[in-house]
Amino acid sequence: MIRYRNDRRVGPVVESAPERLLGLARWIADEAGGGFDTVLDALESVDAAINNREQRGDWSSEGYHVTFGPDVLTIEGRWDDDDEPALVYDLQEARDVIEEYAVYVMGLPEPPNDVREYFPELPVWQADLLVWEERWKRRHPYRGRLGIPETGPA
Repeated sequence: MIRYRNDRRVGPVVESAPERLLGLARWIADEAGGGFDTVLDALESVDAAINNREQRGDWSSEGYHVTFGPDVLTIEGRWDDDDEPALVYDLQEARDVIEEYAVYVMGLPEPPNDVREYFPELPVWQADLLVWEERWKRRHPYRGRLGIPETGPA
């Protein structure tokens, strides 16, 4: 549905997407880049919203303000003209795009000569998963989905 390209200088960028999903695809690629830790946050946020669980709050960054509501995900670009309307996506459609991006990031090649202090023996995305779970003191809700192992590594 959406095609991304890993640009050597800036990381993943949207190469093509249906017009309706372009803003959503750009948001996740801009926010996460090639980092799986941010993708894990987005997956957790959309999963919590869909399953009516308590959320950590809105998603704010330098470029975006995102709200995971009970039925929709709303994206406001902070650099846009105030007259620019917010982008609104059905949560299921947002989940599909975020999941697709997660699978894309999991398939990215390891950075050459990457030296990490945390779990250097694991692929970056698996190390980010363990760091995420350690930070939040709980299992990620996507364990067992999208190729994320149900158990391990530990």
